[in-house]
Amino acid sequence: MLCSALRRNSLLPLFETCRLRCLLFFSSSVDAVVAVGGTISLEPHFMVEYLVNSCGFSPSEAAKFSKPLAHLRSTEKPDAALNFMRSQGFDDAGIRKVISWKPNLLCINVEKNLAPKFQFFRDLGLSEPDIVDVIVKNHPILGLDVHRSIVPKLEMWESLLGSRELVLKHLKKTGWFFSSSIEKALYINLKFLTDECGIPEERVSLVLRSQPQFISQKPE
Repeated sequence: MLCSALRRNSLLPLFETCRLRCLLFFSSSVDAVVAVGGTISLEPHFMVEYLVNSCGFSPSEAAKFSKPLAHLRSTEKPDAALNFMRSQGFDDAGIRKVISWKPNLLCINVEKNLAPKFQFFRDLGLSEPDIVDVIVKNHPILGLDVHRSIVPKLEMWESLLGSRELVLKHLKKTGWFFSSSIEKALYINLKFLTDECGIPEERVSLVLRSQPQFISQKPE
């Protein structure tokens, strides 16, 4: 019993030392934050108020969509993205729809990521209102690379439908053109219809001109 008591007493200074070190660590950490001008605050991130005032989101929506933007320290990039989209014909409703799908849109470089996509669709012959409709209905476009993803998908659809005019017509009407995988759906379904079912590509194309979503179904 005596030995046990001695061991407990010998551990007390060690325990107090560790406790004191922890207190000093956390108190000095707080002091360090204050010393460099930082503050410990439970106030909402400034982007919550920004999304409410600049885009018209409700406070609860803004709190939700601001989470991927918590790393931002200024509104420089969000301002640039919103100004660009408004200059391209987007109204607040369209902007909210796009941001609700991809909040990180407000973080990207306009000149490197947004402008080339809009220019690409202008080069295809789409008007400004058409481009807005296409992007609002086909949100994934904003997350795709023009040359690695958008061009191959459009070329595949052009070969399936037989003309670019039909591709653009359906692109403006539907919201699933860019959600269909070439490798996992379109190509597999085409091979099934032509090779296993023996249907000529011309017949397949004839059906797809009026029902293009037919070939974008899950292969199974």
